[in-house]
Amino acid sequence: MRIKKVIERIIDQCPSLKSVEPAVSLSPLQKDETDLPLVYVHVGKGQSSIDPNDEHPQNRETEHFVVLIVAKKLDMDTGVDQLEDVRDEVRAALFNYEIHDAEHNIDYEPIETVENDIWSLQGKIIWWRDVYRTRRYIR
Repeated sequence: MRIKKVIERIIDQCPSLKSVEPAVSLSPLQKDETDLPLVYVHVGKGQSSIDPNDEHPQNRETEHFVVLIVAKKLDMDTGVDQLEDVRDEVRAALFNYEIHDAEHNIDYEPIETVENDIWSLQGKIIWWRDVYRTRRYIR
């Protein structure tokens, strides 16, 4: 998986984010509200399969990656929901995006959302986890 390409896409397409970085830890870190919203990206699980009935066998690689969104929770007084706004922005940037790695001559299928859930709550800050996947074929 070319995580750098995913990070570059989010940076280019999501101007509201204050930071987009590779994850350095899977434990929620203490963040100040002024640093938000931000996104961490890391590689997820991978899976391979081969169709034994294919005349020209090829290995199908399914690759997952995780986007951790750190944002302010819904403010009931103002109605501002930073998490939903950022999730919409990131989804729009990634959904159906096709990674092309010219350096390694690899094309990936369009990105899909797999699952999402809350990662952590810390006072007014919510950590949200979205899992995406893409596939490529190797002969």
